[in-house]
Amino acid sequence: MSNTTVNNTYFCVDNVSNTESPNGFFDQEEECIVLNTQTNEEQMQTACNAELGSPELTDNFNGLVILLQAGTGSITVNTQNLGSSQLAIQIGTNNPTLAYQSERGDVTVEYSVNSDTYLYIYAAPSNTTASQRTFVAAANSVKIYSIRISPTGFLLDVSKTNYTTYFNSRAVQLPSGVKAAVVTGVQAGSLCIDYRYDGDNTEANIVPGGTAVLISAASNKYMLQILSDNTDPAPSDNLLRGSDDEEWTWGGDFYYKLSFSKDNNHFGFFWATPNGSAFVCPAHTAYLALTQSQAESSDGFELENVTGLTTRIAAENKQSVIYDIHGRRISPSAVLSRGIYIINGKKIFIK
Repeated sequence: MSNTTVNNTYFCVDNVSNTESPNGFFDQEEECIVLNTQTNEEQMQTACNAELGSPELTDNFNGLVILLQAGTGSITVNTQNLGSSQLAIQIGTNNPTLAYQSERGDVTVEYSVNSDTYLYIYAAPSNTTASQRTFVAAANSVKIYSIRISPTGFLLDVSKTNYTTYFNSRAVQLPSGVKAAVVTGVQAGSLCIDYRYDGDNTEANIVPGGTAVLISAASNKYMLQILSDNTDPAPSDNLLRGSDDEEWTWGGDFYYKLSFSKDNNHFGFFWATPNGSAFVCPAHTAYLALTQSQAESSDGFELENVTGLTTRIAAENKQSVIYDIHGRRISPSAVLSRGIYIINGKKIFIK
């Protein structure tokens, strides 16, 4: 089961057998993964700097790798240890938390990460440096029955455009300064965007679970609080979709992602593929799914008040040939006011 990804978990588990686990990595009777090979500190230093699937990882690491989303929460591993092997739970390059369970039980570790970070779960020798340690001597393996990631907060990074997208199967509470919208339709070539959720409104600051949204906020990082006990239904009129996991887009004839247009002069929802076909959408982000009648053959829909757009266009304009609508040439270093311009032969509207 080495070099295999299942449900966002990367398995790098060898098939080494011992007396307690003659079949190596999986005990069918107890239905658990068995780690019979220990990973030491030197091997982990190499593994943490290696890409998934690379020889540097597979030759040095024996265990599971899971991508933690930026934010806060807890990791609970149901486990049992045998012999000199300890359970190691390591977040990124931090020192591992080590634990020994002579009887099957839960080990829980809290986490707080400012960016997406790899979580490593492996069997470590008893002399490994740890942030916590309990050890009881007993054949050398770690049995893993289940792993549960329980996020309590999600760190949302809003770019200089002042827009991003978000999806969570659980409800989230928006912080102050953050608004979230659904897309309910297309009218006269423009998206119908409804900002139903507002972090500054205590009566409308909760986005129901399963709701894909367009986020509007000043460029910054914001912590969204995850509300596991909220059962409000997701709106049925929303054309945005998303998933907690990376997945192929579905539910429409044409698919759009939040991005700059091909000419880099517009920002909004644009085709991610040349013909608007399905693409792989990252976890906890949203995409726009339209039917053929809704799309009306449009390859994109521009958003308004995009702060990063003017700067981006200005940077490109320094090397551009620019004319105003009357045919007068304009210096590439000029600050363009609102209006229509011909930039490198293309008609561009500056807001």
